[in-house]
Amino acid sequence: MEINELKSLAKQSFYLILAAGILAFTVNLFHNRGFVLMSKESLKDNRVIFINTDEAKIRYDGNTALFLDARDPEEFAQEHVLGAVNLPASPEDLLPERIKARKNALDLPKDLIFYCDYKCTSAEKTARRIVRDGYPRHVYVIEEGFQEWVKRRYPTGKSPAVTEAKDR
Repeated sequence: MEINELKSLAKQSFYLILAAGILAFTVNLFHNRGFVLMSKESLKDNRVIFINTDEAKIRYDGNTALFLDARDPEEFAQEHVLGAVNLPASPEDLLPERIKARKNALDLPKDLIFYCDYKCTSAEKTARRIVRDGYPRHVYVIEEGFQEWVKRRYPTGKSPAVTEAKDR
Protein backbone atom coordinates (compact mmCIF):
# COMPACT_ATOMS: atom_id res chain seq x y z
CA MET A 1 0.00 0.00 0.00
CA GLU A 2 1.10 3.47 -0.74
CA ILE A 3 1.29 6.23 1.82
CA ASN A 4 -1.63 8.08 0.22
CA GLU A 5 -3.79 4.97 0.46
CA LEU A 6 -2.86 4.58 4.16
CA LYS A 7 -3.71 8.22 4.84
CA SER A 8 -7.03 7.84 3.08
CA LEU A 9 -7.81 4.65 5.04
CA ALA A 10 -6.88 6.32 8.34
CA LYS A 11 -9.04 9.34 7.47
CA GLN A 12 -12.02 7.14 6.59
CA SER A 13 -11.56 5.13 9.80
CA PHE A 14 -11.47 8.31 11.86
CA TYR A 15 -14.69 9.61 10.29
CA LEU A 16 -16.39 6.25 10.72
CA ILE A 17 -15.47 6.11 14.43
CA LEU A 18 -16.52 9.74 14.90
CA ALA A 19 -19.89 9.10 13.21
CA ALA A 20 -20.46 5.99 15.35
CA GLY A 21 -19.66 7.97 18.51
CA ILE A 22 -22.04 10.79 17.59
CA LEU A 23 -24.78 8.31 16.68
CA ALA A 24 -24.30 6.38 19.96
CA PHE A 25 -24.37 9.59 22.00
CA THR A 26 -27.53 10.78 20.21
CA VAL A 27 -29.35 7.47 20.68
CA ASN A 28 -28.27 7.39 24.32
CA LEU A 29 -29.49 10.93 24.84
CA PHE A 30 -33.03 10.13 23.73
CA HIS A 31 -33.34 6.54 24.96
CA ASN A 32 -35.12 6.19 28.32
CA ARG A 33 -32.58 3.66 29.56
CA GLY A 34 -29.54 5.45 28.20
CA PHE A 35 -26.01 5.27 29.55
CA VAL A 36 -25.52 7.26 32.74
CA LEU A 37 -22.13 8.71 33.57
CA MET A 38 -21.17 7.77 37.11
CA SER A 39 -18.58 8.86 39.60
CA LYS A 40 -16.26 6.46 41.38
CA GLU A 41 -18.26 6.96 44.59
CA SER A 42 -21.56 6.05 42.95
CA LEU A 43 -19.95 2.89 41.55
CA LYS A 44 -19.03 1.95 45.12
CA ASP A 45 -22.63 2.62 46.15
CA ASN A 46 -23.73 0.12 43.51
CA ARG A 47 -21.79 -2.60 45.32
CA VAL A 48 -24.46 -2.62 48.05
CA ILE A 49 -27.22 -4.87 46.74
CA PHE A 50 -30.61 -5.39 48.35
CA ILE A 51 -31.89 -8.96 48.39
CA ASN A 52 -35.01 -10.59 49.75
CA THR A 53 -35.14 -13.08 52.59
CA ASP A 54 -35.45 -16.08 50.26
CA GLU A 55 -32.27 -15.11 48.39
CA ALA A 56 -30.47 -14.75 51.72
CA LYS A 57 -31.72 -18.19 52.80
CA ILE A 58 -30.36 -19.78 49.62
CA ARG A 59 -26.92 -18.37 50.43
CA TYR A 60 -27.33 -19.48 54.04
CA ASP A 61 -28.18 -23.04 52.97
CA GLY A 62 -25.22 -23.08 50.59
CA ASN A 63 -22.90 -21.84 53.34
CA THR A 64 -21.66 -19.14 50.97
CA ALA A 65 -22.43 -16.14 53.18
CA LEU A 66 -21.48 -14.54 56.45
CA PHE A 67 -24.48 -12.86 58.09
CA LEU A 68 -23.79 -9.60 59.90
CA ASP A 69 -26.36 -8.33 62.38
CA ALA A 70 -26.29 -4.52 62.58
CA ARG A 71 -28.61 -4.36 65.59
CA ASP A 72 -27.61 -3.59 69.17
CA PRO A 73 -25.83 -6.35 71.13
CA GLU A 74 -28.88 -6.80 73.37
CA GLU A 75 -31.17 -7.46 70.39
CA PHE A 76 -28.56 -9.77 68.88
CA ALA A 77 -28.36 -11.74 72.14
CA GLN A 78 -32.13 -12.24 72.24
CA GLU A 79 -32.24 -13.77 68.76
CA HIS A 80 -30.27 -13.62 65.51
CA VAL A 81 -29.62 -15.55 62.31
CA LEU A 82 -27.88 -18.74 63.39
CA GLY A 83 -24.13 -18.26 62.91
CA ALA A 84 -24.37 -14.49 62.43
CA VAL A 85 -21.76 -12.04 63.71
CA ASN A 86 -22.90 -8.93 65.58
CA LEU A 87 -21.59 -5.72 64.04
CA PRO A 88 -23.67 -2.94 65.64
CA ALA A 89 -24.04 0.18 63.53
CA SER A 90 -24.33 2.51 66.48
CA PRO A 91 -22.79 4.36 68.05
CA GLU A 92 -21.40 5.29 64.67
CA ASP A 93 -18.05 6.52 65.98
CA LEU A 94 -17.23 2.95 67.15
CA LEU A 95 -18.09 1.34 63.81
CA PRO A 96 -14.58 1.59 62.26
CA GLU A 97 -13.10 -0.01 65.38
CA ARG A 98 -15.69 -2.81 65.30
CA ILE A 99 -15.03 -3.47 61.62
CA LYS A 100 -11.30 -3.67 62.31
CA ALA A 101 -11.90 -6.10 65.21
CA ARG A 102 -13.85 -8.42 62.90
CA LYS A 103 -11.48 -8.14 59.95
CA ASN A 104 -10.62 -11.87 59.95
CA ALA A 105 -14.29 -12.82 59.65
CA LEU A 106 -14.90 -10.19 56.98
CA ASP A 107 -11.99 -11.44 54.87
CA LEU A 108 -13.46 -14.92 54.49
CA PRO A 109 -14.27 -15.89 50.90
CA LYS A 110 -17.99 -15.55 51.59
CA ASP A 111 -20.65 -13.04 50.65
CA LEU A 112 -21.41 -10.51 53.37
CA ILE A 113 -25.12 -10.25 54.13
CA PHE A 114 -26.21 -7.48 56.50
CA TYR A 115 -29.52 -7.27 58.27
CA CYS A 116 -31.33 -5.39 60.99
CA ASP A 117 -34.98 -4.78 61.78
CA TYR A 118 -37.51 -4.11 59.04
CA LYS A 119 -37.24 -0.58 57.58
CA CYS A 120 -34.03 -0.14 59.56
CA THR A 121 -31.16 1.77 57.98
CA SER A 122 -28.39 0.35 60.19
CA ALA A 123 -27.65 -2.62 57.93
CA GLU A 124 -27.36 -0.44 54.85
CA LYS A 125 -25.25 2.13 56.71
CA THR A 126 -22.86 -0.57 57.91
CA ALA A 127 -22.67 -2.19 54.47
CA ARG A 128 -21.86 1.14 52.82
CA ARG A 129 -19.18 1.82 55.45
CA ILE A 130 -17.50 -1.52 54.71
CA VAL A 131 -17.50 -0.76 50.98
CA ARG A 132 -16.21 2.78 51.58
CA ASP A 133 -13.41 1.36 53.72
CA GLY A 134 -12.20 -0.72 50.79
CA TYR A 135 -14.05 -4.03 50.84
CA PRO A 136 -13.57 -5.13 47.22
CA ARG A 137 -16.69 -7.24 46.63
CA HIS A 138 -20.43 -6.72 46.53
CA VAL A 139 -22.23 -6.77 49.87
CA TYR A 140 -25.88 -7.60 50.42
CA VAL A 141 -28.62 -6.22 52.65
CA ILE A 142 -31.79 -8.15 53.47
CA GLU A 143 -34.60 -5.76 52.53
CA GLU A 144 -37.31 -7.22 54.76
CA GLY A 145 -35.06 -7.41 57.80
CA PHE A 146 -34.76 -9.95 60.56
CA GLN A 147 -38.50 -10.11 61.33
CA GLU A 148 -39.18 -11.72 57.96
CA TRP A 149 -36.41 -14.26 58.62
CA VAL A 150 -38.11 -15.18 61.91
CA LYS A 151 -41.59 -15.15 60.35
CA ARG A 152 -40.46 -17.75 57.79
CA ARG A 153 -39.06 -19.87 60.62
CA TYR A 154 -35.55 -19.83 59.21
CA PRO A 155 -32.72 -20.87 61.59
CA THR A 156 -32.09 -18.53 64.51
CA GLY A 157 -29.94 -18.67 67.59
CA LYS A 158 -29.50 -16.94 70.92
CA SER A 159 -26.32 -15.95 72.68
CA PRO A 160 -25.22 -14.20 75.84
CA ALA A 161 -25.29 -10.42 75.63
CA VAL A 162 -22.06 -8.88 74.35
CA THR A 163 -20.90 -5.95 76.41
CA GLU A 164 -19.24 -2.88 74.95
CA ALA A 165 -16.04 -3.76 76.81
CA LYS A 166 -15.81 -7.11 74.99
CA ASP A 167 -16.69 -5.40 71.71
CA ARG A 168 -13.63 -3.21 71.85
